[in-house]
Amino acid sequence: ERAGFVRRERDSDDRRRVIVHLLPDRARRIGRLFEPLAKAMAELHAHYSDEELALMVEYTRRGNAIALEQTAKVERGGTSRGRG
Repeated sequence: ERAGFVRRERDSDDRRRVIVHLLPDRARRIGRLFEPLAKAMAELHAHYSDEELALMVEYTRRGNAIALEQTAKVERGGTSRGRG
């Protein structure tokens, strides 16, 4: 908010909630900042077939799911490693 990218607004139904709105002119500026990254990623993707990209997406999703599952187990104290 201090940097001028967002505006806070209290929720009219629940005054405990605050809604954060990205300011449109700043959204365009952020978009321009990421254009070089988007272009570089598009060039990278061009080296792979749709099937290869789909496989990468599946692998990443499944890997993330495993990481989240294992993190939750550690947070619940569900591992016995390192104890004793």
